[in-house]
Amino acid sequence: TAGGLMYWLWKLILTQMEGDDIEKHINTLLTYYDRLNSLVTKDNPLTPDAILTTALFISLPPDWTTMVTPPMQQLQVSSAEVIRALRNESVRRQLGQLHESEPTSVVKTATSTSEKKRCTFCDRDGHTLEECYSAASILKKNQRANRRGGGNASHPARSGPSHQRPNSPNQHRDGTKAGKMAVVTLGGQSDESDSSSDGEKVPTSARLVKLSANRAVQKGKPTDWLVDSGCGKSMSPESCLLTNTKLDRTTVHLADDSTIQSTSRGVAKLPFQTTTPVPALLVPKRHEHLLSVAGLCGNGYEVLFMKDGCSFHQGGEIHKPLTPSATGERRGDLYYLPTEVDKI
Repeated sequence: TAGGLMYWLWKLILTQMEGDDIEKHINTLLTYYDRLNSLVTKDNPLTPDAILTTALFISLPPDWTTMVTPPMQQLQVSSAEVIRALRNESVRRQLGQLHESEPTSVVKTATSTSEKKRCTFCDRDGHTLEECYSAASILKKNQRANRRGGGNASHPARSGPSHQRPNSPNQHRDGTKAGKMAVVTLGGQSDESDSSSDGEKVPTSARLVKLSANRAVQKGKPTDWLVDSGCGKSMSPESCLLTNTKLDRTTVHLADDSTIQSTSRGVAKLPFQTTTPVPALLVPKRHEHLLSVAGLCGNGYEVLFMKDGCSFHQGGEIHKPLTPSATGERRGDLYYLPTEVDKI
């Protein structure tokens, strides 16, 4: 794979001599060279473009690593694809649209045209979630109801305790099964826009459909993550559940159209056996730790919801008889990922 070739090229170039044993150092480099050479074939040559791609990968700071992990699984990745993805991510960060979608990875840029389209909302082939007519119909119906009811009365319930309104335990539910939820970004290049409750124009590409059917609020342990498929990005009010934090001011939109601000961003501390990082926001005004299903899927994980709990798998493992990266618990109608910070 491209990842193996780039890894051994990286090791060969950056390895520094330790101590005074020059013979050991030479043998180490020769070993790296042999392994690199074994991956260079007629179909997978070591070209100047491959060297440039490797240089791009190893020059990135840690908070960009989630973008470059998936391409390592491909046979070849061109520098043009990497540069295009990095520029797109740079624009996305400058615009501050972190709450909408996770970074577009190079692997999806290279393979999306050949993959079979399947909608995760209606579970049918032939179109994607963004192109789903059913999801768009629900969105329009919800928007019309919002205009008639003042913007709040028709919001479907979200998964998680933060979205339950006080003093209303018998809220209406739409009959959707627990866990059958989606956050849908619709539109794209359209110039249409809708007005939010405060008069601000919201682009079509940023409109969200939020579906849920949770019936109760179950409190978890102080550090347990609530698995939330209605949340666009993982977030926690406590810094002890994040690593590699950096200052960040991302606006978080709540179901009641109010907003709060994050103070930092970093990597979520999760009891996973795999090491692929999952980005998360530090939002002190939240009262629970939300683990975004969309964020997990965007970073190569798959989540399987079952009657008694849920399991987390590295991409592609969900259909294989392998031990999951972690398992969660079902408490009432909510799913939690038990987490003990001192053991991570």
